[in-house]
Amino acid sequence: MTMRYSLLLITFVSIVCFGQDNHYWTDQFGIQGANLGGAVTAGIDEQSMVYYNPATMYLVKEPSLSVTLNAYQYRTYKNYNALGLNQNLSGSDFSTLPNMIAGILSPSKHPKVRFGYNVLSKNDVTNSLNLLQSQRIDAVQSTAGLENFVGSFNYFMHSSEYWAGIGLGLELSKHISIGLSHFGIYRSMKYSNTYDFRALPEDYTTGDVTSLSSNIAFNYYTVKGLFKPGLSLHFNRFRAGLVYTTPTFHIFGKGSFYREFSIINMDDAITSDVSWIQRENGVKVKHQQNGSLAYGLSFGLSKSVWLHLTGETFLAQKYYLIYDAQKSPNVYPNYIADSTTKKFFGDQAFLSYGEERKMVTNLGFGMSIQMGERAELQFGIRTDVNNNPSARYLFKKQVVESTEYDRLIYSIGGSILSKKGRKFSVAFEYGFAIHKETYYVVDFNSPSANDNALVGKAGMGAYTKANSFRLMFGIYLKQKTESSNTIKPE
Repeated sequence: MTMRYSLLLITFVSIVCFGQDNHYWTDQFGIQGANLGGAVTAGIDEQSMVYYNPATMYLVKEPSLSVTLNAYQYRTYKNYNALGLNQNLSGSDFSTLPNMIAGILSPSKHPKVRFGYNVLSKNDVTNSLNLLQSQRIDAVQSTAGLENFVGSFNYFMHSSEYWAGIGLGLELSKHISIGLSHFGIYRSMKYSNTYDFRALPEDYTTGDVTSLSSNIAFNYYTVKGLFKPGLSLHFNRFRAGLVYTTPTFHIFGKGSFYREFSIINMDDAITSDVSWIQRENGVKVKHQQNGSLAYGLSFGLSKSVWLHLTGETFLAQKYYLIYDAQKSPNVYPNYIADSTTKKFFGDQAFLSYGEERKMVTNLGFGMSIQMGERAELQFGIRTDVNNNPSARYLFKKQVVESTEYDRLIYSIGGSILSKKGRKFSVAFEYGFAIHKETYYVVDFNSPSANDNALVGKAGMGAYTKANSFRLMFGIYLKQKTESSNTIKPE
């Protein structure tokens, strides 16, 4: 086995992630927006329209403050065969998060104008996974006897985004309105990933410790912004909406990055023990995301029943560097040439970290039913397609890879209007991963220093079972008793 070929196999394990936030429609905002499966681009009577389509803010008949709380959220996930057959990773997390605070105002002298504001807690994801495997096996065939093989994996990731924005809506005519929202975004990311493979001889007279280890840790924050222009067509029993979300523009960001990769006593991979280590603190980072186009239709099937449909196509994001390292790593022993490091790790700098996304389209369906003058029921279903384009980790790009499953999310809820004009709403969501068998690149069951650098034999058979439960409560102040979905003559 040549040195370069062996290292390319080894480095498959250097950064494999199981929970990156690679879904766009994990969260929906506002009680009705959540209950209707996000199918609200054509417009509903809710303050979340500042986010979904500012051109439809005219539907909010009584401008008001809306407070929506994502009070309880529970997620479970299990990655089967993630590190080889029967080597499973599992975890869960429980959180209480504010989902949305929003309001829409209408100047008394300009009834066709709407101003809105919106604060969102968007894409908050936490995952923590670990596994330890030990066995007596002939992991180093070049020495006599069995070794005690110990393989360990530890992983943590927390990613969150907070959006704050303002919106302007204007009715141009009886059937046409336009709008524009602007959002500032704060994003933070904390990540650590450690692999360690060790073959410990039972009798040290027959050999030394053989090992391969990879340790990556970084955290960063970035501030960026975007615009959302929207268009709305509205008739008695029909509405249509169109919204374009621009690519984000960078304002500023900083982060700290660490990476270490070591090989000891693995002559088939490299003829000397070697470690690459690098750390950078307080460096500039830039996170970006391409735009999307949302399109929706709403139909009044009767005076009390509305059908809502929405699709959103997210454009592809070409590979780019969030952090572009300018320095070479420290190498021990120091006689290892820079050309050797480049041969092993490619043209991208050792500590640089990048990201890319593929084009995906999500679809949402919802139905709202007016039940008397003071109650309304909604239910919906939506897709949540994974945007990760890297089915296999490409070491020369050094991206954080994620699970590859898509999700399906069901929702149901409704609202009750009090005699004092306050509307109390509730939403419940259940989401699950659609089964998809994928490739695992590390196998704790079959380590061999001579054949696969202790990382085992890759193969098919990994898959994920993931479930999410969310309960949301909403309070809407100064609402009229008449629902906006009730059809009135023009």
